[in-house]
Amino acid sequence: MKETKTLFKQITVGFAVALSLVAACLLAGCSASSNEKVELEIYAANSLTDAMTEAQEAYTAAHPEVTFADSQFEASGTLVQKMEAGGKPDIFISANKKNMDKVVEDGLVAEDAPFDMFANDLVIVAADSSDLNELTLQEAASGTYTIAVGDKNVPAGTYAKQALYTVGCYTNESGTDGEITGPIKGKVTEADKVGSVCSYAQAGEVDLGFVYSSDVMRYGGVKVVCIVPSTDHQPILYPAAVTKDSEHAEAAAAFLEWCTTDPEAQKIWQKWGFELEG
Repeated sequence: MKETKTLFKQITVGFAVALSLVAACLLAGCSASSNEKVELEIYAANSLTDAMTEAQEAYTAAHPEVTFADSQFEASGTLVQKMEAGGKPDIFISANKKNMDKVVEDGLVAEDAPFDMFANDLVIVAADSSDLNELTLQEAASGTYTIAVGDKNVPAGTYAKQALYTVGCYTNESGTDGEITGPIKGKVTEADKVGSVCSYAQAGEVDLGFVYSSDVMRYGGVKVVCIVPSTDHQPILYPAAVTKDSEHAEAAAAFLEWCTTDPEAQKIWQKWGFELEG
């Protein structure tokens, strides 16, 4: 059964990448041959920084004709703003569907190009030195603790606010365009990236931070005190796509296919706490 599921995943992802390639090639042209040296630029969610950097190095080692230049790792909303301002990455990987939908709406990514690449979990962390060990979401939002979450440009912050809505501490179910309320009002710090949330918790500037499970491995210095139930927020998925303006659409699609099917790539994602979707 596991082998069948793996095969199905590879076929499904391969088909999605193929669609992405066809769309990008039709719009941008695919003049590069497999042996032509190309530089790819990736815009990827900040939480992917270490994992994607290692993956890029592994890919170049196996495919020396492909290198990576000026990859951008920022909050997904910030990356969208950069693309709207004229940034032209070959690949965009968002930490949520909302931001991918935005670049599709803007005409920067073909409608049939995106596919769900990774899944992640939302967790609540405290400093390693903290006396806190196990909390429920309700206990975390009881007003006893100070909290850090991502701001409106940080998908992890949106998921956190969706979870807080379920316990009466945010005024909008979508996790956007609302306000912190209830017993934690005045006790929440919003950060411009998920790394800052981890830093606040690690330094003891707040008692708790809402981050991805992969961030615990990435930053260290914090421990998980609660895994937020997946029913309390929208699924945490990372859609990826080759962009319409990519001048190296063929090479970009080949890299994404390697990311989702190659055993070495899968080891890298697992090492950094990411789960391939499918």
